Amino acid sequence: MKRILILLFISGQLYACDKSDSSIETEEALTEEEITETNDSVPMDAGVKAYFDAVAAQDLEASVSGFADNISVNIAGMRFNGTEEVRGFIQRDVIGGIYTIEKVFNDEGEQVVHCLFQPEGWNNPEPPIEYRFTSENDKVIQWTGKYR
Repeated sequence: MKRILILLFISGQLYACDKSDSSIETEEALTEEEITETNDSVPMDAGVKAYFDAVAAQDLEASVSGFADNISVNIAGMRFNGTEEVRGFIQRDVIGGIYTIEKVFNDEGEQVVHCLFQPEGWNNPEPPIEYRFTSENDKVIQWTGKYR
């Protein structure tokens, strides 16, 4: 009985090997263009891009350059109004951290960014975030964020 089971197992393995698909390639890292195609992202609006680029460069002053003077921010219940308050928030809680952008899309006049944020000194990122940006004349006038 054992011999029959072993022979059935071996013949099954040989059959599976014979049916393998040689057209399957090994996984390689995706380029930025392929990631964009994969997740249906759209290009970031100018003010939104200025923010994320500045945070990546750890440039506090540039981080608010894409914001209107009267910007209104509500991130997970924390509220800030005007570029001075927003600059203080970014300096205290953002600069030094790392964003990982997952997807960018437009929804009813807002640009939505799904991302992860890992604050400076943390071993892991915060829970996934959804940011919503409303812009006028290439400047962000409203920025909201919540955990997804």
